[in-house]
Amino acid sequence: MNFVILGSPKCLSIKEMTALIYGIGGNVQGEVSKRTDYLIVSEGDQSKYNAMKRSEAYLYVNLLQAKKHKIKVIDETEFLEMMVSELLAKVDLLQKN
Repeated sequence: MNFVILGSPKCLSIKEMTALIYGIGGNVQGEVSKRTDYLIVSEGDQSKYNAMKRSEAYLYVNLLQAKKHKIKVIDETEFLEMMVSELLAKVDLLQKN
């Protein structure tokens, strides 16, 4: 799984999010590409995108690219739920071995 993190997350730092992603065997990309699976948008930045302010052009372009490439756009809560699920699955797998 390939992730792009946009904005300034509220719950965790980018470093912490990156560690979680690597922990499940994922990768963090610097920009949206055909290989991106998930675009994580912090809640504050998502509301700015919805207002479509000119100063948010970077977010707007990245979100359009995400839609073109059928990349799932998720917020921090969805990201954390995904990480918990993936990490629990890894723990379960390790316990079975």
